[in-house]
Amino acid sequence: MSEPRELRPGSLECSGSHECTGRSWPFGVLAGCRCVIVAKRLSFLPSRREWLSVACRLLVGASLCASSSCLRQRGPRVPDAQVIGGPGRRPGRFQTPRALALDPRGQLYVADMTDRIQVFDFEGRLLRWWRLPDFNVDGPTGLDVDAEGNVVVTDTHLYRILVCSPEGTVRASIGGVMGSGPGQFTSLRHVAVRPHGKGYVTTESGGNDRVQVFDRDGVPVAWWGSHGTRLGQFRRPEAVEVTATEEIIVADSCNHRIQVFSPDGELLRWWGSPGRALGQLLYPYDLFLASDGLLYVCEFGNHRIQRFTLAGDPVDTWGGPGRDPGRMAGPWSVVVTEGRTVFVADGSNHRVLRFEV
Repeated sequence: MSEPRELRPGSLECSGSHECTGRSWPFGVLAGCRCVIVAKRLSFLPSRREWLSVACRLLVGASLCASSSCLRQRGPRVPDAQVIGGPGRRPGRFQTPRALALDPRGQLYVADMTDRIQVFDFEGRLLRWWRLPDFNVDGPTGLDVDAEGNVVVTDTHLYRILVCSPEGTVRASIGGVMGSGPGQFTSLRHVAVRPHGKGYVTTESGGNDRVQVFDRDGVPVAWWGSHGTRLGQFRRPEAVEVTATEEIIVADSCNHRIQVFSPDGELLRWWGSPGRALGQLLYPYDLFLASDGLLYVCEFGNHRIQRFTLAGDPVDTWGGPGRDPGRMAGPWSVVVTEGRTVFVADGSNHRVLRFEV
């Protein structure tokens, strides 16, 4: 669950990246600029004169916002997007989609909170769907596809990884025991396939807050991490990605940063700090390393996608909060095709967005 951002009494926080502070206001929302106003607790009942004074300030403030950056488009750009799905439990619809994966044929796999996997073609047409073999409370939080087309699923609350055929037949299971020992899991978050079929890398929270590396037979070969804010520690490591040279990239979600490790857990570099500016992060929930070498980061808290080089240099962002196509509400996952078509699991809008970038 995302941690709320603390707001000071008297502060105004826009829905975009603009933030301004000023004198405290005793009520509500400025129409037009969509700034959220946090009122100070009043210890008296304002007089009519004081309420008139406040009303005048609101009118002046709205006028100032209309001519200032509050109403200008700021922050991430909002490109055109195709909408796939919408809220619902019927096939082709979603209840908070939380994990995406692409197979070698370009088919899109989507996991949502109904505990099912739905498969779409490149144009967003539903091809097939299946449910996991055992009820998993709120569905998987991580997916990947190996070079042979097997779908690798985090069966989160059953503490295991499932390796399935493209039609959903379970071919292998890894783990299945709750615990802190090697090969055991608490709250399993994500899984990534290692290059050249070497195995898998997982992240988990719920007390373990660690990374585990498995060989192709599901035997744990390395593990590291603990709960905390120091480098090498994690607070809800929500996603993991593996490069061709087996650098392991972790979205350290509640620490609002990215950490990069060697295969045996040596910290190589890191970047990120909490915020809305370019290069800052707010609850990074997913990672995807595209064929152009750029790392796509899905930010649940900033409702956007941000791209970085593997050195941690920010490139650009797009999205922003909202319901219009191209905007997002609590996005959970991102994948990118070879042709740089981007799919985003727009969780709280219960849909998948398709972008051309």
